[in-house]
Amino acid sequence: MTGGVAGLRAWPVPGRLAANGALCGAAFLWGSFFAVVADLLDTWDPYTLTVARLALGAVILVGLVLVIDGRRAYAANLPWRRIVLLGFVGFALFCILITFGILYSGAISASLVSSTSPILAAFLVWGFAGRKPSRVVVLAALLAVAGGMIVVFRDGPAELRGGELFVLGSTAAFIWYTFKVPDWLSGLSPLAITAHTVGAGALCLVPPYVVAVWAGWIVPKVDLSARSFVLLFYLAATSVALAAALWNYGIKRIKVEVASMYSNMCPVFAVLVSMFMGVYPSWAHLVGGVMILVAIIWVQGTRGARGDSLRS
Repeated sequence: MTGGVAGLRAWPVPGRLAANGALCGAAFLWGSFFAVVADLLDTWDPYTLTVARLALGAVILVGLVLVIDGRRAYAANLPWRRIVLLGFVGFALFCILITFGILYSGAISASLVSSTSPILAAFLVWGFAGRKPSRVVVLAALLAVAGGMIVVFRDGPAELRGGELFVLGSTAAFIWYTFKVPDWLSGLSPLAITAHTVGAGALCLVPPYVVAVWAGWIVPKVDLSARSFVLLFYLAATSVALAAALWNYGIKRIKVEVASMYSNMCPVFAVLVSMFMGVYPSWAHLVGGVMILVAIIWVQGTRGARGDSLRS
């Protein structure tokens, strides 16, 4: 059963080039995520930071949807139960786990664990849908992971400090979200899907957070400086809103096993963004980035793997 909704026009499946461009754009925007969160965690507690960026992202997205689609985007016949479940797993649970993962593992180790997402995606889809990954998908995923490992190990072995399990859990949560969205919400635009699921995720986090603060279980730690709020708005507008919308657009065409490979580009894009700050990539960044790009092109360009990588 798909997520088409009566009364709303069907959203067309994007072409391969547009879908890959959207996924690449999402990876680029997510590339700075780890560093910005790590910076804010010096002056914010992880709970408040997670709730704040998700809630602010939801406000931005809901405003855009109301302006573009109007009130019909919130029709009563939408599959709200599925939207709430997608929002809880894909954003509320994901955001909590990834924030604690960065807090307790650091940027290098977190990047290492997130680079395993193609392998994890292939096996999760095998378990969820019985779709056994082809040999090309497995080999390309291994190549992508190897490229990511070259990037994160460029300065020596990463020190594992326990937060890696949180990052692994967040990766699994978002892979499940990526796998379910095209089937459950196929009749909605990528912007509406993102607004609804991010909004649902925020609603899942805000009430428990308020209760925990009221009960004294959480002591909020907030940085009220202008710099802090600029970074917070950046996270909400890019990693939560725009990047998620681009991702939901891309996965209407590209299946989860291949789409997940773009997450391996995040460390590479993070380095490219840092060049504006005077930090330039090393040979490891270049080699790792080329390996990841080759893996993505390989799995989508191989005739035998095309059926596994693209949606019909």
